[in-house]
Amino acid sequence: MAEPLILQGDSNPYLSTNGDWELPESFKLEPKIEEPAMDGFEVRVRFTDYLRNLNASVTSANKAAQYALKYRDFDDDLHSCILEQLENVRIPIGLRDEGELM
Repeated sequence: MAEPLILQGDSNPYLSTNGDWELPESFKLEPKIEEPAMDGFEVRVRFTDYLRNLNASVTSANKAAQYALKYRDFDDDLHSCILEQLENVRIPIGLRDEGELM
């Protein structure tokens, strides 16, 4: 049986001392973890949670906006979630206009 050809010296930095090829750490890729595809129902449920937790902070507004942009293909579902949440808003009596019925 023939001996494997091993290059000697510094001519090949990717060849280890035992003759195996090794890539530098910067060349090694981590496997990309893809998110499972979400259906319209799951998008609606999660976006509704974002809307329910929405307050005056920039952070909560950004989270809801980023989610809406990420799943903009479901724009009809997201729009209906916003309308549903607006229908469910309870305005305290002291903040209501006297001329309007809530």
